[in-house]
Amino acid sequence: MARQFDGRTIELLAPAGTFEIFRDIIGTGCDAVYCGGHALNMRMIRKGYNLSNEELAQAAVLARESGKKIYITVNSLLDRDEIPMAEDFLSFLSSIAPDALIVQDMAMIPLVRSFAPGIPLHASVMANAHNLAGIEFLERHGVNRVVLSRETPLAAVREISARSSVELEYFTHGDMCVSNGALCWYSSYVFGMSSNRGRCLKPCRWEYGAVGGGPSPSVGSPSVGSPSAGFPAFPLAVKDLNLHTRLPDLIAAGVSSLKLEGRMRQSDFIVDLVNEYADALDRFLDDPLGYVPAEPSRTDRFIKRDYSTGYAFGVPGRANINSRGEGTGRFYSTGKMFSLPTAEREIPEPVAKGPMAGAETPLTGSAPAIAAAQGSAAFPAREPRMTVRVNSPAQARLALEYGPSRIYLSAEPLLATFTEDGTPLREAGPIPALTAPETPAGGAVSHALETGNEPPEPAIALPAAGDATPAAPPLPGRAELAALGNECHAAGCELFVSLPRMLSEAQTDLFRAWFASRPPIDGVLVTHFGALSWLPKPSPAFALAGDWTLNAYNGLAAGFYAAVGLSTVAASTELPFAHLAAFPSDIAESGHLAALSAPADAISPAPEVVIHGMLPIMYLDHDVSLERARRSFLDTPAGRLTAIRDAWNRVHLFPYKEMSLLPRLGELAASGYADFRLELQAYPEGAARAVLAACRKALDGPAKAAEAFSALAPAGGGFTYGAHGF
Repeated sequence: MARQFDGRTIELLAPAGTFEIFRDIIGTGCDAVYCGGHALNMRMIRKGYNLSNEELAQAAVLARESGKKIYITVNSLLDRDEIPMAEDFLSFLSSIAPDALIVQDMAMIPLVRSFAPGIPLHASVMANAHNLAGIEFLERHGVNRVVLSRETPLAAVREISARSSVELEYFTHGDMCVSNGALCWYSSYVFGMSSNRGRCLKPCRWEYGAVGGGPSPSVGSPSVGSPSAGFPAFPLAVKDLNLHTRLPDLIAAGVSSLKLEGRMRQSDFIVDLVNEYADALDRFLDDPLGYVPAEPSRTDRFIKRDYSTGYAFGVPGRANINSRGEGTGRFYSTGKMFSLPTAEREIPEPVAKGPMAGAETPLTGSAPAIAAAQGSAAFPAREPRMTVRVNSPAQARLALEYGPSRIYLSAEPLLATFTEDGTPLREAGPIPALTAPETPAGGAVSHALETGNEPPEPAIALPAAGDATPAAPPLPGRAELAALGNECHAAGCELFVSLPRMLSEAQTDLFRAWFASRPPIDGVLVTHFGALSWLPKPSPAFALAGDWTLNAYNGLAAGFYAAVGLSTVAASTELPFAHLAAFPSDIAESGHLAALSAPADAISPAPEVVIHGMLPIMYLDHDVSLERARRSFLDTPAGRLTAIRDAWNRVHLFPYKEMSLLPRLGELAASGYADFRLELQAYPEGAARAVLAACRKALDGPAKAAEAFSALAPAGGGFTYGAHGF
């Protein structure tokens, strides 16, 4: 019999990494099990795990015989070569009829409609559904359950559940990420191994030294010196989530499915953990008023890291960071690290040393794929155009001097730059040596359950991420915005506003009210699909463009976004170069969009590519500096990261090196791109001017792109292709 609370079904959802573990788990106190096949899911890093098709078929039978449910994870971003594989896999899944599919990539929505119709869809935590607008968007497209973003506090869950009929699933125990959902590109930037594709090498669990960054009313010279006293050795390594003693809070908030993490864990670990949670859940459901939570020590035997309640009761601070033992990125079984501090790949020397030398540069998959991609009928060669994301009206006016076709004015402006003019990041201070991991005396690890919340705020609380009160005005006043728009139009340029990557309910209400007053702009850069639930409908006078933060990894996903109103879609910044070059032709050739029943003129959005900039590699609610600094640094022998707070008190973590595809501009233009984006938000004025000048020269004569790049001095620690170099 299904578990019930106040007429609502409550589910305990357990993980299984192999068929053998599945057989053990199905006999526990869980109500449902989730597992993945040998491809297309978010647990692809460990060999010997996941289930074959034959095992998935047997698992589906076992689940039905046991009166339990089985959910199959198909929750990776799909690359262009995996679309046919997904079609075949979905056809197979349709034959075994699992109870639901867990998905992330928007391409899966039309694919499931075509190849596995009737199977319910659950949105993965990697879809980053964190507010009501996002959930409403997913519901309109056939999703009936969402796994809420890990940063969603239970107070927000309660508000969402009161206004939505979509089932809500919430992580309740296990390994967590420090970055906000699907907004971490660190592993792909350094290793070409995407966390959004189940291949994360956990650079967040490296050891870092902290330099500089106290709170100040204005940005001054970077503070440098020794790592700050008392700063944790592993400042991005979060503790494991443990809500075992807080199950009543989860259920009262409206959570229907309590999810346990652990598809890479051993059978005895998961079996015991599931039964421990099942016992606590049953005791509460049997007698909600007489229920007494178990002692926190009941879960001590499952410790891999210390515990925290994560974001369930607010934005966590220092208490959520684990700097000891297996709080680092070590494999539990061998003690080996997932990865060691590794430098971002420098763009090879031939490009840096002379005009047109870029043709000699070994960039993965270059010539054959590019040749195949060139000459797309849907995107005939056009004059290349510059688009620019800027941090302020002043930076927008600077960009206008260089002839952009579109300005994206950020509505989450950064409160600092990643370096100062005239001080390249590589010269901003010492890079400290690694120190030994912090270990308690005698080697014992404290098992105390901590709330993960900061100490009480002062009497007048300061704004935090998610609050409706920003640290600084996110946009200029209407008069200044109108004046900037007029200047843009006089220069033949459009003015768009770039939305924040995440919005709480209170922040969404502010933006909804602002747009209702018809602001003097030409369009919006959409950074999360949730905004499509409340933004004005596109029209000839008001356009919607899709940001690279939508993680459009294939042409089918881009086509999906076109069908819901986006006229431009930026390619994912995680695409290998060969796939990046093929992205425009993939959009044009994607025949699967017929499943969307979209108007023909909505099927091919204009592709956009980020050609140069300092790209964030993480987007966090967590205060990296631990002291509300506008800017702080994290150092390893591999390079320096810069953490910058924005007007909404979220933190953008920037890499050591600037990403640049300027040497490849000609190839990308020939592949079908016409819009070439500069990401200038984090640049000081002088460095921004140099990048704009180099890009203008390259766009005016793509044959001279490598020459323009060669003359550009790095403001960061050098230049890299980032994930595109793999």
